[in-house]
Amino acid sequence: MINCKQATELVLKKEDGKIGLKNRLSLWLHLLLCPLCKLFAKQSQYISKLSKALRENEKGSLTVEEKKEIIQELENTH
Repeated sequence: MINCKQATELVLKKEDGKIGLKNRLSLWLHLLLCPLCKLFAKQSQYISKLSKALRENEKGSLTVEEKKEIIQELENTH
């Protein structure tokens, strides 16, 4: 069983697609049992999604609708 620090590292590596099957399963099991790490994983995934959207956005800024969506998503993660 992995600890929270290891889970955090695996969450970040998973964002880059750099973990193997054994680590993926260990992380999955840990996230089932640890609500704080599960929340971290969800927030990390959302931040990555936003960062990718900003890089792809030619203007370099968010629309009003995108800002509302971000606020709504952040409120739903609590």
